[in-house]
Amino acid sequence: MKSSIKILLVIVITAALIFGITVVLNGNVEKQNAQAKEAQIKPLISVQIAPIQTKKVQGFLKATGIFKAFETLEVLSETDGKIVQIYFDLNTRVVQGQVLAIVDAKTKQTQRKIAEINYQKAKRDFERYEALFKNNNLSEYDLENARFQMQNAEQNLQLSQQALDYAVIKSPISGVISQKLVGMGKVLGVGVPLATITDIAQLRLFVNLTAQDLDKVKVGQKVQVVIPTRKEEKFEGIIKSIAVQSTDAGTFPVEILMQNNPTKPILAGMNAEVILADNTQKEILLVPRIAILDNQVFVIEDEKAVSKKVVLGKEYGENIEVLSGLKLGEKVIIKGQNNVENGQKVKIQ
Repeated sequence: MKSSIKILLVIVITAALIFGITVVLNGNVEKQNAQAKEAQIKPLISVQIAPIQTKKVQGFLKATGIFKAFETLEVLSETDGKIVQIYFDLNTRVVQGQVLAIVDAKTKQTQRKIAEINYQKAKRDFERYEALFKNNNLSEYDLENARFQMQNAEQNLQLSQQALDYAVIKSPISGVISQKLVGMGKVLGVGVPLATITDIAQLRLFVNLTAQDLDKVKVGQKVQVVIPTRKEEKFEGIIKSIAVQSTDAGTFPVEILMQNNPTKPILAGMNAEVILADNTQKEILLVPRIAILDNQVFVIEDEKAVSKKVVLGKEYGENIEVLSGLKLGEKVIIKGQNNVENGQKVKIQ
């Protein structure tokens, strides 16, 4: 009897130990599973957002360019010989027809005198032959030969006079001597450059416009010109021409003509900004500049960060115009967007 009680007691104790061990083991497994599950959950990234805004703006177009001289011309010698007089220097202002230099013309003067003598003789011969022909004392062949000799002598006289005239070198345009290429005693040949004349009484300004902006400009239109180094002054230009062929970049050059200030001239090579207004207002979408990452932004959808590609337009302070990719009412992430991925759940601050 006592043996049976001892055996039963051992069995109960053993069962209790086994149950206890099982409970402990199960508790550890559940704890480990909970810890593993907790480890798999990523903490939410905090972000700040801002709504897409609209703004009414004046419809205008800005473009930049560089001033060019209205005309730049290289003065070339049309004769040969040694320069004996020079009447210009670097940066000298000259007018059209002004004498710039004189070339030794003694030989040409002699040739001109000989040509004059030959012409006068040929002319007298022709007049005498013509009188004989009228009296039937000369054949028509002899008369025509005399006429030819006179015309040939006249042409030689004109050429010798032209050569003498070329010895006096004159300015072909008005402007400023921007390059002086010869000095006293220089022996010239036909085609040798003497100087470069730059005309900046008027200036040409070229800007490039896209095809979609061409409808905002027309030939003869007045435009405002802003010069960064002289912002306190007001300048106005007129559109002279619009290219009919685009550049390799797909833009169309527009030429603007502007009168220069003679007392305080704008110089060729200066930068300028052209403002073209179309007198209309439009409502545009604006996105904060700081929200943009490589032409994309993150918007909030169902508490998730969703990437969207955007096409951007002009800048307005801290905002940029959105041409496509977003719509009014959407909210973009403006802080924390560098740390999120497309579709990732985020926490909005």
